[in-house]
Amino acid sequence: MYTTLREVTGVKEITVEAKTVREAINKLLEKYGGELRKALLDEKGNIKRIYTLLLDGRNIILLQGLDTPVKDGSTLHIFPPVGGG
Repeated sequence: MYTTLREVTGVKEITVEAKTVREAINKLLEKYGGELRKALLDEKGNIKRIYTLLLDGRNIILLQGLDTPVKDGSTLHIFPPVGGG
């Protein structure tokens, strides 16, 4: 996890068992609760559009979105927006 989400969770990475990206996200939300929910989800419960999710280096938008299958040993990166100028 990166900056914003790392501040909320207190960890750089976590291992979860999941069959899909959606299930992995739900497990993270179960574990880290309200603060992660506020940081990651919009008012409708969808992942905020400012985040990019990469599964094994590939944007999940180009795969099957949140329903993308997760293989044993896969890595999911959740990138927050980049600031600066």
